[in-house]
Amino acid sequence: MIDPASRRLVRHYGWTVQRVASDPLSQRLAFAFPLLFQAPALVGGARPDEMDWYVMAPPQWFLGEGWALTPETSGVAGLEKKGPGQPAGAVGYVRRRRRRRAS
Repeated sequence: MIDPASRRLVRHYGWTVQRVASDPLSQRLAFAFPLLFQAPALVGGARPDEMDWYVMAPPQWFLGEGWALTPETSGVAGLEKKGPGQPAGAVGYVRRRRRRRAS
């Protein structure tokens, strides 16, 4: 989890393919799970149908292990028994701000 003010969306990419790739795995997956593969794979296996490109500036903060700010990170922190108040603790980094001189 990174300071959202430090990232800037440069471009969003999206693509679709009207046919399933010809390799046997893609053919079997598309037949077995037609609703999951609305945008068929370009190469064997599943591939994303969209992607975002971000440019990152040095963040003011980011969080490492042990934080439960989303359902996904909460589950991982719970399983690993990490977090504030837990023996293993939690990891977070904060950048110091430059002191402004009083005028």
